[in-house]
Amino acid sequence: MALGSFVGKSLLNTPWSMAVLLGMYMVFLTLFRGPYGELSKTLGLTLIYVWQRTFRIRRRYPTWPHVKASFGIRTRRPYPHDNDFSNEHEISYIYILIIMALVGSTIGGSLPIIPTWFGALGGASLFTLTSMLKDARGDLCRSMGMRIVAVVEELLDINEGLRVVQKFGVVAGLVLDKLLILDRKHKIKDCIAKGLIWMYNQVPQTTSRVDD
Repeated sequence: MALGSFVGKSLLNTPWSMAVLLGMYMVFLTLFRGPYGELSKTLGLTLIYVWQRTFRIRRRYPTWPHVKASFGIRTRRPYPHDNDFSNEHEISYIYILIIMALVGSTIGGSLPIIPTWFGALGGASLFTLTSMLKDARGDLCRSMGMRIVAVVEELLDINEGLRVVQKFGVVAGLVLDKLLILDRKHKIKDCIAKGLIWMYNQVPQTTSRVDD
């Protein structure tokens, strides 16, 4: 028992082992018919499609030439090539600014020492303003943002064909129904509530003991 418990805890605390176990479980589900098997197969196809289309997106929106141009290694290749965001480019430009603001906010908000709100605001402003520059750095940010926009568009297209969200909703509904049945049988929710109330009542007692 002790060895089994140790092995179980070791597996749970190791990310790669959990990934392998989850992968094996998903492969096992594909052998069955019904909502669970369909969802597992759909997720597998989604990963394959995303992997295939990622290469097309990288070729369509290259970033390495803009990196070289930023360091003066090669001549600038403006993006977009016609340097005009009219019509469909104008809509893409808005998406790019939104995406780069989110990316900058995430990066700035995760910096150490700096307050989260300040870092997020500064990062969002920096990335947004850089995306508006008409130089190699602006080309790089616009190309990066357009890559993310293209990935989102591909995901929406894949979902329309495979109905990933709908199948996930069906499985989530089934899991929720089973959890509700278990709760009615074993009063899990009441036990959790009693445990939280007990922990809350212990706080004043612990505080008074520390003061004494």
